Amino acid sequence: METVFKDGNLIIRPTEPDDPGGVVMSMDALAAWSQLLGTSSMAETVNAVLKSQDPGLIDRQTGENAWTGAYDGLQAALNDTASTVSMVAADGETVLNDPLTAAHNRTRTLLGLAETSEADDTLQLSVDDSRSGQADAYQGVDLSDVDTVMQQDEAASAYDMAVEGFYESLQPKTTQQ
Repeated sequence: METVFKDGNLIIRPTEPDDPGGVVMSMDALAAWSQLLGTSSMAETVNAVLKSQDPGLIDRQTGENAWTGAYDGLQAALNDTASTVSMVAADGETVLNDPLTAAHNRTRTLLGLAETSEADDTLQLSVDDSRSGQADAYQGVDLSDVDTVMQQDEAASAYDMAVEGFYESLQPKTTQQ
């Protein structure tokens, strides 16, 4: 697999024409995933994208999905109202001191990804491949190539702009009257 940045997208494509696979990820999507999961590198974010499983709707009555908790946690952190976020870990017993980490972990768990520890400075995501039907589909992806490509000026700038746009989208809209 070859990783390139082209037309505002991170592209992972086969090196041989007959090889299966390949994926295109927009900077907007990668920015959202990285902020909502609390990943520490683009390689970790791409790993999460490739290995996650969407559980669909969690609560039909409220419309909650796997991402709801992460958005709520991020909104609470931005609004400094973190007390509205549940701080109980997936095991139902451990109470986390950081509400944003709790929100990241709830989303990670719902997507079939491993939790992060609030004590872990790097927040590295380890994925249990046995839970994912995609375990073999992206076996040839070298995640170190992802970080190398994303360090290029054009890619880094596009990602920074996407993160900025993501946070702007979370800000309340003001209307002029």
